[in-house]
Amino acid sequence: MAEVTEYKKYQELTFDLGVERKDEELEISGDFILVEYLDGSAYLKLDNPGHDPIDLSVVKQIKTSPQKFNKIYITNSAQSGKTLKLLIGGAASFTAVGAESIGLYFDDEFTKCSKIITGSEYKDFIVMDNVSVDAGAVVTHTGIDVSKFKEKTVLVSTNKDFTIYVQVSDDNENWYDIKSETDGDLSWNCNNEKIAFRVPHFCKYMRVVAKNNSTDAGTIRCVVSCQI
Repeated sequence: MAEVTEYKKYQELTFDLGVERKDEELEISGDFILVEYLDGSAYLKLDNPGHDPIDLSVVKQIKTSPQKFNKIYITNSAQSGKTLKLLIGGAASFTAVGAESIGLYFDDEFTKCSKIITGSEYKDFIVMDNVSVDAGAVVTHTGIDVSKFKEKTVLVSTNKDFTIYVQVSDDNENWYDIKSETDGDLSWNCNNEKIAFRVPHFCKYMRVVAKNNSTDAGTIRCVVSCQI
């Protein structure tokens, strides 16, 4: 009598990005790929190494259903200490997508997020990548076009006391603060922690403004995660 084993609905693949790869071939079938974790850069091709590469730092999910792929090809430069984790599902069996699984930056550490983000595809804009800000200084990133996205969530990490503002614009030149119900400037405090908040405002362009309130220089990392 054959041994009965539980059907595995997905496979988790972990890649040490410290090892350089050039179209490394893996024979694996499925119709769904989720980038569970990536703290470096890596590229993926489906079925044919001649296809255009998919940038996994930008694309977090790949769906091919009802068609299936039978091979994947991974390319990455040597990045010491960096890791890529993929979840690969088959026959449309892998369907659970939680907020904690979306993107590299959105996880349980962002304790002040309402955790109501749903949906399956996101695009992340790294607008401040560990930027150093002098005491009392203000930093602002270049505006990004968010007019085609459904939802916008800002994720911030700081090592000092910062105040975070969101500004909006119709032309990427003239900027306006988002106002609260009492007509004050809407702001969020991030004091040596990680926070995430939804931007409750339709706009064509947006940018994040951060002020360092402390008496020492501090660093800030900010990601704008948009639902496609």
